[in-house]
Amino acid sequence: MGGKRLSDSGKGKFNARHQASWFIFLGKLIQSGFALQHAVCFTIEDIYTAWPELKSVPQKMANGKTFAEAIKPIVKPTLYHQLLLAEQHGDLDDCLLKVGKMMELREKQRQKLWGILMYPLLLAGLLMVMFVLLRLFVLPELSQWSADDQLPSFMHLLTTSGWTIIGITLIYLLGMMIRFLRANRVQRASILASLPLLGKSFQSYYGYYLTVHLTMLLESGLSLREICDVLVDSEADTLMTDIAKEYQPLLEDGQPIENLLERHHFIPKEVALVLKKGSMMTKEIQDLNALSKVLFERFSTSVERLLVLIPPILFSILAVVIISMYLSLLWPIYQSMQGVLQ
Repeated sequence: MGGKRLSDSGKGKFNARHQASWFIFLGKLIQSGFALQHAVCFTIEDIYTAWPELKSVPQKMANGKTFAEAIKPIVKPTLYHQLLLAEQHGDLDDCLLKVGKMMELREKQRQKLWGILMYPLLLAGLLMVMFVLLRLFVLPELSQWSADDQLPSFMHLLTTSGWTIIGITLIYLLGMMIRFLRANRVQRASILASLPLLGKSFQSYYGYYLTVHLTMLLESGLSLREICDVLVDSEADTLMTDIAKEYQPLLEDGQPIENLLERHHFIPKEVALVLKKGSMMTKEIQDLNALSKVLFERFSTSVERLLVLIPPILFSILAVVIISMYLSLLWPIYQSMQGVLQ
């Protein structure tokens, strides 16, 4: 065969991991000289043979549908519109490679996050069971040993402070969640980019998303005004379309693009600096393309740093919980021993 079959590993849904590998493979084949339809037929019939949802794609394309339209039922709406724009106005092979690499990175990070969280979550579950057993069976018995089962002042203060911090944190998270759910897509991006610790990662991700799209559309010969018109006319349910809808009235009023860029925290300053130049000549487009690569690396690095921070934070929280459980267990014993010694 033309390549290694993936039938054994393809049991189940054609998920993000499989989509990423398929897009990267397709992009490389097209760059090697394959026609799009030939590359699609080859990969589906000879390599990606295990997923029934792919088998209808070549026939749909033979009937006149675009690649994006043919795979619309099996990909997310945002990805569908991204690939559709790439087919109509940009380089589909480059778009497939970039989309595939981003999906591959996110899948690797998701698996790494799950691997990091698995042990702390298991430990937290065991501690929860121990806590319930202590409260129901052990502590009532121990409290009978001592007439005074009140916690000392410093322990009472520690407990009160802990519950206060937890309460404030929960109220803050609830407020952020309500604000997030009520916001539109652009406002949600700004909220995510302003979060403590996570904000820089979201900003890098959105910056990469914008620069990749803009580079692709600018390389096809469209101006910023024409890009706005194309995105608005597409009626795509994407962040790019929402930004274009905001920018279109400013363009009609003759206002510079920085008036829009300065509104939103999720757009990196470097993107604003390139777009402020106005005329998108070859050099500016190259700068934007180079910036997209920098932002991709920045996003990857920032997420890796966050993943490194998660274990010590979780284990610190678990350590406080364990110490609190031991104190609640040992305090009645200590009180009873004091009574005996007196």
